[in-house]
Amino acid sequence: MSTCGSSMRCSSSGDPHNTMFSGKTSHPQGSGPFILAQSADKAFVVQTCHQAIGSGSVSINKALAIKTPQGVIKYTDGNWDVGSTGVSCTGGVCTFAGGEKVAAVGSSVWVEFPSSYCSKVSGLCGTFNPSANFADAYTNANGLITSVNGNPQWGTFQSDFVESFALDGTSSLFTASECPLPNPNNPPPLPLVPFAECPLLKAVAEAKCPRNSRYQYCIDDVGASCDLSWVTDAQVTVPGNMGGRPTPPPTPVPTPGCNWNTCGGMTSCGGEITCSSSGDPHMHMFFQNSAAIGTTTTGGHPQGNGAFVFAENLEDRKSVV
Repeated sequence: MSTCGSSMRCSSSGDPHNTMFSGKTSHPQGSGPFILAQSADKAFVVQTCHQAIGSGSVSINKALAIKTPQGVIKYTDGNWDVGSTGVSCTGGVCTFAGGEKVAAVGSSVWVEFPSSYCSKVSGLCGTFNPSANFADAYTNANGLITSVNGNPQWGTFQSDFVESFALDGTSSLFTASECPLPNPNNPPPLPLVPFAECPLLKAVAEAKCPRNSRYQYCIDDVGASCDLSWVTDAQVTVPGNMGGRPTPPPTPVPTPGCNWNTCGGMTSCGGEITCSSSGDPHMHMFFQNSAAIGTTTTGGHPQGNGAFVFAENLEDRKSVV
């Protein structure tokens, strides 16, 4: 399981899709400067500039600004400007004296903090508190846990969580030209229906989006913007010297053995895992101990017509449909 002995990483890409320090996901929108991640003492702060696209319902990461004890560095127009800080940005990854790392390629961003930051971070990347089973991941700038109701996008997630990390002109590290402040009279970003304006692109996106971990996000991005350039964006990978992403576990259930949930929170689990589906249909989702059926496994009742992915290997995208 992930503990305070390991580093933590947050990523943000697309329009945008965040994988937070906790491993949970979110989709912050809006325009202007925001705190992406920061230390509790605010000595190290990563700010991102959101730029609304299309109808304004979704945004992209336009630029980065990072406050460090050595000074401020920025990523604008695809280039790093480290000034006189002495910070090294080799291979697209900026490495800092405290062990922090930040990388950017286009509108994709990665932030990695050392284990000393455990339980001492905040921002759109969320908190990182293994002792709380990451239940407080969506803690806003006021210290309140935001209820996302299973949908960390738009609505109260945007107003209560995302906007709490919005910055004004005095706290922004960007110039007005690098990251314009939003008009306070602008309406909040509203939910949209993917492919509503370009229904014929859905089949194209499903065929062309790379079948990697960002496959569904790629389809979502095309559907939100009616722009197939997201197919290329989804092929961007984290620069090599960032290392492998430490993945925190989901909140485990208090059940002994290695069932579907506790197994997901371990570094590795030996043996086979099983998923079953029967009836109209009733599912027992992946578990490892066959004796656990009907007791400690989780269930579902998926409906609908047509072809669905039943199970898929996320490494090579081999699937059972």
